[in-house]
Amino acid sequence: MKYLALMGVMIVVALPHLAQSATDPIFGRWLSENKGAVIEITPCGDRACGRMVWLRNPLDTDGHPKKASNGKPLCGFSLAAGFRRDESGK
Repeated sequence: MKYLALMGVMIVVALPHLAQSATDPIFGRWLSENKGAVIEITPCGDRACGRMVWLRNPLDTDGHPKKASNGKPLCGFSLAAGFRRDESGK
């Protein structure tokens, strides 16, 4: 859950930079502030989506992949979808 909160904050911080174009510098892979995860921001039609693509520590103490609260693995987990710039370009 701590990772999800961190990734949510990272996505919110990145929102002002979203664009309609796949060449926009926001799209790509971003290392989290604590260097524990990589989030990939990609175009989703005319919007932007984000998913976790790498974890420094992907396994729990039992050696199984860490999971989100919904039971799905964190790596590959969709964190954000449907974000777009507002009318002022923010």
